[in-house]
Amino acid sequence: QLRLDLNQFSARSAKAVADVLPPSLKELRLRFHGRSFMWLDVGDNNHEDKGTEILATSLPRRLQKLRLMLECTDAGAAALCENLPGGLEQLDLSLQFRVRNGCREAALQRVPEALSAMLPRLRDLAALRMSLGMLVISPQGLRTFAGALPACRRLTDLRLDLSGRGDLGDEAAEALAAAIPRGLVRLALCLRSWRFTAPGAQAL
Repeated sequence: QLRLDLNQFSARSAKAVADVLPPSLKELRLRFHGRSFMWLDVGDNNHEDKGTEILATSLPRRLQKLRLMLECTDAGAAALCENLPGGLEQLDLSLQFRVRNGCREAALQRVPEALSAMLPRLRDLAALRMSLGMLVISPQGLRTFAGALPACRRLTDLRLDLSGRGDLGDEAAEALAAAIPRGLVRLALCLRSWRFTAPGAQAL
């Protein structure tokens, strides 16, 4: 078990952590509390994305429990999703999204697609807690992500914070409701920015 609480995420700090992760590690809590000014679209996001990729590819393959909080772009999040260890039983992801190359809409499909590809690989996943701060989600992106949730057949604990920006209403609420796995022991949804009406609320 290893728990680290650090300041601002950077490629340098990611490499420093990656270099000391023991291969036998089964539980990791890694939280980068600091926030950069990357949301103002200044600085080198591509360099920081490389740090996210380095960290992701260095995660021990035997890891069973992962709690990760950091700042990233859609490209960094995609790299993270592609490289998570397949034996995870508990995954707690808190991602604060930054602008990449001046494109505020870049994450509309890339992140949902990466998440939908990730979930079927995590066959032992019993608990998924995910917060996607400031992520712009389109209705199609939501359907893409939600469509992969039933693949998590062992899931009993699902907590999602999808309250970022996006035009999500009744159709998105119905798609999410239909995809929620049956047999959950715990379910928590934070959908603050959604604009659904009575039909969407009823579906949920």
